Amino acid sequence: MEADFIWQNCNNTKESSRPYIEQMAFTLTKDDDKNLITATYEANTSYQDRIDLLHMLARILGSQPKMNVLINTAEARTNMSDAEQLEYGKLLAENAHYFQYNRTAIVKNSKNPHPYILAEAYSNGFKNFVEFENAIEAIAWLNGEIR
Repeated sequence: MEADFIWQNCNNTKESSRPYIEQMAFTLTKDDDKNLITATYEANTSYQDRIDLLHMLARILGSQPKMNVLINTAEARTNMSDAEQLEYGKLLAENAHYFQYNRTAIVKNSKNPHPYILAEAYSNGFKNFVEFENAIEAIAWLNGEIR
């Protein structure tokens, strides 16, 4: 069975405050056979894209809490202020309970332009994630093939 596209450059959701015609810069798929939710950011993402994606993941994990999550931010180019990074890190931590029964892998560029996000999230209780620079290694970790 193929993965289901949940969101791919689609229009407004209830979680979003953006205008109806504005598009999001990420793709979200769910593959029940692989027990995997994959979120991939495109090159130009906004702060609101990150918030919208988090709300969508929380909604899915609320009903399927053991699905593993792969968040690929390697291509994302978001210019977030230090304050936005800290705020988003706190928002991740506030939603950490949705991620407590799964594995979450975050693929990011080695030159991370937003060092405060995950540091803030981790310091506020969001500890169930591992960072990778390579999606293949991230998937292997999610599948339990490497530790």
